[in-house]
Parts: sequence; structure tokens; C-alpha cells
Amino acid sequence: MDIDIQTVSIMVASIGVLSGAIYYIMDNRHRSRVRQTESLLRLSPWFSMNAREMQEAITRVCSIEYENYDDYLK
Repeated sequence: MDIDIQTVSIMVASIGVLSGAIYYIMDNRHRSRVRQTESLLRLSPWFSMNAREMQEAITRVCSIEYENYDDYLK
């Protein structure tokens, strides 16, 4: 098996692109969840009367995962 410098550089570049894409996807998901949390925290003073019930409702809403847009509309 003969591996030359060009093959190694292509492999290193491919691994770099792949790891960058994975990092971007994970970072994007994390930022989305942070934005959801911040939005809900900004609304929290308006719901202070039933704080426990509101926290449970918010937890339920944030944990819902939709398969597609039609599922979201239901």
C-alpha cells in the first residue's frame, strides 16, 4: 500500500471539513436552545402567579420534538 503526500493532505483536509461541519451543526442547535430559554425567561415575570405550573408547561413545550411542519400545526 503506497500512500503519498497528496493522499494524506486530502484526508487531512476532508477530516477538517467534516469536523467543522459537525461543530457548526452542534453549535447551531445549542444556540437555538439558548434563544428559546432566553425568550421564555423574558416572559417569566408575567406568569409569576402560577410559577410552578408555568415552569412545568414551559418544560413540556421545550421538550416537544416535531417530525415536520404538519406535526407542529397539530
